[in-house]
Amino acid sequence: MKKLLLTLFTGTLFTMSAFAQGQPDFGFEIPFGGLGTNPQGWTSANILAGTPPIVKEDTVIWHWGSKSANIKTKSIPGLSSNTGGLVPDVSGLMLTGSIIPFPAVSIKLGFPYSNRKDSLAFFVRYAPVNSDSGFVSVAMTKFNYNGTNKRDTIGLGIAYVSGTINEFTLKYAVINYTVPTNVIPDTCVIAVSSSDLVNAQVGSSLWIDDLKWGTINTGIVEAIKNESIKITPNPANEFVTIDFGSISKAKEIEILDVNGKLVESFGVNSKIETFGVGHLANGLYFYTVRDKNAAVLSSGKITVKH
Repeated sequence: MKKLLLTLFTGTLFTMSAFAQGQPDFGFEIPFGGLGTNPQGWTSANILAGTPPIVKEDTVIWHWGSKSANIKTKSIPGLSSNTGGLVPDVSGLMLTGSIIPFPAVSIKLGFPYSNRKDSLAFFVRYAPVNSDSGFVSVAMTKFNYNGTNKRDTIGLGIAYVSGTINEFTLKYAVINYTVPTNVIPDTCVIAVSSSDLVNAQVGSSLWIDDLKWGTINTGIVEAIKNESIKITPNPANEFVTIDFGSISKAKEIEILDVNGKLVESFGVNSKIETFGVGHLANGLYFYTVRDKNAAVLSSGKITVKH
C-alpha cells in the first residue's frame, strides 16, 4: 500500500504545473461549495457532472462543530480516464488541491506548507463493506530536491483505518522522512480514502473531522485510546477542573492549539486538578495526557470562551 501511495503522489506531482493555492479546511466547518461541492481546499470525484457524490457534507455525524466530511466508495465508470489515471473508477478518495477533468486534465494537488511536522492527527468513524480498509496519508514534498525539476516526496505518513468504528476515534499518520533534518518541505498533499486502493468495496463509508498537526518528537506512534476524563466547565473561562478518573499514571497534561503548537503544560499530582486558562485566547484547544515516560494516555479537546 505504501508503495502504491508513493506512486500516486509522485506520479501526479511530477506532472503538476503548480500546487493548489490556499489552505484546506481541516475542520470541515466552512460550507462545502465550488466545483462539485467539495470541502474548501479539497477535491474528489465530485468534480464530474452527473456522477453520484463521493464526498458529502454531514451535519448529523460529526466530532466537533456542526459537520464532518463523509466519504463513500462508489463505482463511477470513466473516472480514471477523466482524471488522468489519478482516481480509480471504484474508489472513495478525497485529496487536497484541485482536479479539472478532460478534455484538458489539470491536476494541482497539495497546498503551500513549510513546516517539518512529524504527524497529522484526525478523528475518524468507519463503516466498511466486507474486509475493506481506508486510510489517511500525508506527503511532504519539495520542488527539485533530487534535481529532477519536479516535486519530490521527502516524507510520507500513512494511518490505516479498518474494522467498524462506531464512535469518532483519534488516530495519527506518523510522517517518516527520507532526507536530512534540515530539509524543509514546500508543499503538503493529504489523501483520505474510504477504501483500499487495490480492492475497493462499493459502499464503504468513512467520516473524518478535526485534522490537526502533531509536533516534532512527540513520540506518538499510531493511535491513542481515550479514557474517561471529565473536564468542567467546557467551554471554560478562567479555570478548568479535570477529573482523571481511572488514569492513575497521569503525570503531565499538555495543551495544544489547533495547529498542534504546545501552548501550556501542567504537572499532575492528584486525581482531580484545577488549571488556569484565563490567559488563553478564545478558541478550541487539544489536551494530551502523558505518564512519567512521556507515553500518551489520553487526549481530547477543551474550548476556551471568555
